[in-house]
Amino acid sequence: MENLKKVIRGLVFLAGLFGILIGLSVVMQPEVAAYNVDHVEDKIFEFNREAEDTIDVVIVGDSETYSAYSPLQIWKDYGITSYICGTSAQRLCDTKTILQGCFEKQSPKIVILETNCLFRYAGIDQDPDAKITNKASKLLPVLQYHNRWKEFVDPDNRDHISKETIRKGFRLRTEIVPYKGGEWMEETDKRKKFARLVEDYLVEIKDFCKENGAELVLVSTPAPTNWTYAKYNTVSDWAIKHGVTYLDMNFVHKEMGIDWSKDTRDGGNHMNYEGAKKVTAYFGNYLSTEFDLVDHRGDEKYKSWDESVEQSGLKFD
Repeated sequence: MENLKKVIRGLVFLAGLFGILIGLSVVMQPEVAAYNVDHVEDKIFEFNREAEDTIDVVIVGDSETYSAYSPLQIWKDYGITSYICGTSAQRLCDTKTILQGCFEKQSPKIVILETNCLFRYAGIDQDPDAKITNKASKLLPVLQYHNRWKEFVDPDNRDHISKETIRKGFRLRTEIVPYKGGEWMEETDKRKKFARLVEDYLVEIKDFCKENGAELVLVSTPAPTNWTYAKYNTVSDWAIKHGVTYLDMNFVHKEMGIDWSKDTRDGGNHMNYEGAKKVTAYFGNYLSTEFDLVDHRGDEKYKSWDESVEQSGLKFD
């Protein structure tokens, strides 16, 4: 009889716990359609702090974006306003949701999509290989979205938004870990397949940009440890098929003056600040010469950009 009571108490406890998890799941379930909800909501929040209709270029993708492109440098050199809406390991489902949030208050003319994320699973659900975790998260969303409790405690507080916001999404990294490998863009006819669902989301993103009066441009950042000629071939094929502009800067890293012994922070995967300045210099010139973008320097409406330059802590050569 005593053992039966213990079993009953255990079942009651488990039932109560399950009920609490169900209740929390209802509360924590986000409104946005995204995989990494915290990053997506934070990035949209940051972006919407900008004055309405003042952003010319939105840059989306994974960590390559906020490591290699400095919007304030582009502003200082060309008067073009841009914002980094990249997030760590960004999936295209999150890219699409971020862009939808960006166009609520802005009308960017150009959307830059960094291509490294095209070879990562693109869907909202967890990777199909993680079947048990995936099913558990669907049953109890709180398991995936538990970090959202901070929003309910203080919904207007984003502690990490400081210099990064002033720098328009760029993250300053000065570490130096050299790339010691050789040439990584040796010509080949091979193709690296896109990850699952990527092409579906790419088409949706392209159509969304067109519907909102923006041009989608694909860009590959110099990155010898994660980029290959086979990936270039795949992206190039898709871009040609769909009439989308594509720039692969892995072919012009020498023209940029990149020194792989000094300009990468992790052995060739991401730029450090010195590398970012070189990538940005090339990219800013590309934006200025290839697209009809207005130089806003001297316009009172954009005075805050000059103030951000002064407050950013960045050094401009």
